[in-house]
Amino acid sequence: MNALRELQKTEKSWLTPLYTTCQHVFGQTHLPSHNEDHHYRVWIITKELIKQLEKQAIIFTRSDLTKIIIAVFLHDTGMSVTIDKTHGKESRKICKKFIKEYKPEDIDNLQELLDVIENHDDKDYQNKFAKIRNPKNLFKLLSVCDDLDAFGLTGVYRYIEIYLLRGIPVKDIASMVLKNLTNRVNYFTRSFGNLKNFHEKHMKRFDLTWAFFTDLNNQIIHENKIKSLNGPVGIINLINHHVIVEKMTPVEASKFIIRNTTDDYVKNYFTGLGSELSSTELKPKI
Repeated sequence: MNALRELQKTEKSWLTPLYTTCQHVFGQTHLPSHNEDHHYRVWIITKELIKQLEKQAIIFTRSDLTKIIIAVFLHDTGMSVTIDKTHGKESRKICKKFIKEYKPEDIDNLQELLDVIENHDDKDYQNKFAKIRNPKNLFKLLSVCDDLDAFGLTGVYRYIEIYLLRGIPVKDIASMVLKNLTNRVNYFTRSFGNLKNFHEKHMKRFDLTWAFFTDLNNQIIHENKIKSLNGPVGIINLINHHVIVEKMTPVEASKFIIRNTTDDYVKNYFTGLGSELSSTELKPKI
């Protein structure tokens, strides 16, 4: 079975209804870190992983791919209801409503799909799904690809936005993110470290995220202030003002900040973020 051909068929059937459902769900919620763009990025990563696994003679059926694309596009939709870590329960409800409306015929084990969506944000990886070794396991695929979107400069942005919205003090963000990142990267390596090129590519993105929050930790320790508009602290304050308060998109905010900042660290970060988020690959063809 050719993975690319089967993925194309799956997309043809499901990309438009899933992406538009995601758009609709977030229509009244300004949450760029987890809206339809996040879900589409996770789908791009998932396709990349599936193609790598096919090279290892791991075959995905049409039913497998249907469950995967539905899980990917609906896993964080509950964030439109609550940004709490229990948002998977709300995502499960949205998925059940989607299934009832669109009635996918080529899907088996609906219970697994719903359970995985509900439990996908367990970043201690202690649930029953996380311990399954099969690389085709739905939880493993969804959780890892979701984790990989937390890497890179986009991942830095995602962490900042959601941690600020959860009310976490700036001084505590670095230590909390570094612990969370450690769990994510260890699960990624345990799950797919054998896929050498895939693993190396995303470890380079991980390094960017790790470096940022290490820099943030060092700036807070040495400067002992959280009001700066320079360095990593400045990036957090600028995201808070322009995206969270003024409700700009990250790309709009990046363009504005690049024009107005005099700090090279800030300018370099937002130049890179704008570039990542503006990639033509991230524009769905629907």
